[in-house]
Amino acid sequence: MPEILDKISFKTPAVGSTGRSLKLGIDAVPLPNHFSGAAHYILFTIRALLKSPRNFPLYVICKNRHKNLFAAYLQNGDRLIGVSVKNRIDQLWFYERRLPQLLQKLGADMFHGMHYLTPPKTGKCQILTTFHDTGWYEN
Repeated sequence: MPEILDKISFKTPAVGSTGRSLKLGIDAVPLPNHFSGAAHYILFTIRALLKSPRNFPLYVICKNRHKNLFAAYLQNGDRLIGVSVKNRIDQLWFYERRLPQLLQKLGADMFHGMHYLTPPKTGKCQILTTFHDTGWYEN
């Protein structure tokens, strides 16, 4: 995956809804304690985006215990936002109630949910969701 991102240019001006530089929130909250397939995808995709040349900030939202996985890759303007999520119920509450408020406070123009879950759409923040392993869905 990083090889693909190396070929993409993020140098073109990225302008948000207010005419200022785009602010992108990206979701690392789903990272588990023990990594497997989708967790590796999330980790390496976010790291590749953080390392990429670009002219807009990334706001990486992750559990406090995972902040060290991204800290070395931050560029000027990027922010690492640690949150406390204790269990699955707390995680769902975070996405439904706390995350929309956080995105509004940050002035995020777009949020990329990296693993199925996203907050409800409120305000001008656009929502992008990644679904993994959809082969098990049936019509």
